[in-house]
Amino acid sequence: MDVAVVGAGPAGSFAAERLARAGNAVTLYDPSHPREKPCGGGVTPGVFRRYPDLRGLRARSRAAHAVRLRGPGAEGLRVELPQPIEVFSRATFDAALLERALRAGAELVAARVRSVRVDGDSAQLELDAATTRHDFVIGADGASSVVRRSLLGERPGLARGMATAGFFVEGLPEAELYVEFVRDWPGYLWVFPRPDHASAGICAPIGIENGVRLRARVLAMLEARYPGCLSLPRRPYAASIPCPGRRNRVAGPRFALVGDAANAVDTITGEGIQHAIDGAALLAETLTSSGPLEAPSIYARRWNHGNGRELRWSSSLGARAYRPATVGLALRLAARSRRAKRVLADLLTVLQPYSGLPRRLLLEAVAGSRSL
Repeated sequence: MDVAVVGAGPAGSFAAERLARAGNAVTLYDPSHPREKPCGGGVTPGVFRRYPDLRGLRARSRAAHAVRLRGPGAEGLRVELPQPIEVFSRATFDAALLERALRAGAELVAARVRSVRVDGDSAQLELDAATTRHDFVIGADGASSVVRRSLLGERPGLARGMATAGFFVEGLPEAELYVEFVRDWPGYLWVFPRPDHASAGICAPIGIENGVRLRARVLAMLEARYPGCLSLPRRPYAASIPCPGRRNRVAGPRFALVGDAANAVDTITGEGIQHAIDGAALLAETLTSSGPLEAPSIYARRWNHGNGRELRWSSSLGARAYRPATVGLALRLAARSRRAKRVLADLLTVLQPYSGLPRRLLLEAVAGSRSL
């Protein structure tokens, strides 16, 4: 089978590696990867548990064993994590996954895909100076996905997306993850220390604030938390985070979407890398076993009953989760209850599914009342 993968980020590179190792001909199209990317860069422990062959990458990360949370009413809480979140420079992490794909036999074409069209026999990709045909095309091309726009007529995220803005800061004195919740609207600021710099940013519902004002909030947070740090070297960034709605299409005739192109982002935590890797593995397995005609419907069904279901839960809970009263109550409860703090730690590391959260909260409440 001849497969085109548009986008060489984590989802595209991991899918390409798995498909190539299964004996498929794989061509990756991307004019710019690997590159630094505006995000925290945290990789949750589930990735390394489910894909043990990736554990060697942890030597290139900075392990975070705790998260410091600050609520909208100045509530403070330090949460020790049951397993560390590995924080990577995205240029380093993406380069490592791309290198694995190329070693497995995938080919990288440094060209931009302008449009995609599917007919009964193949998927056709229009490049700047050429047209190529493949048996199947995977859209792993992020929040502005050409594949999604060409074949589904829509951008990822749409009205449910989040805007992010911030800086890569060198020399910031931070050893743990830091998250500060915003009082004005559902969103938060963050500082994620990477091996050679820190990612400091903010996320907000699209349309709430412009980039200048969002960056101003980040600078104010940095100066308040690390006095004098505004003299440190920094580079600005901005991006959007696509979040899923109730109905989220991820596949069609001779194509499928993974990662941000599939809206595979947790609305509450902003976590996307684990869902990108999971989607890539699921699609590669389904495509290899079922072929280009049957794979789209099988992949969509399996995704929507697995990770997609969890992401729909996060989307439905997202707006309520970030209400100032809700955040403040959760932090105060976790400060008083070890059980509540464990639940929060498991949510932060994606070890607690949202679909099982109501039941666990009920069980923890019953157990807590019995211990009184």
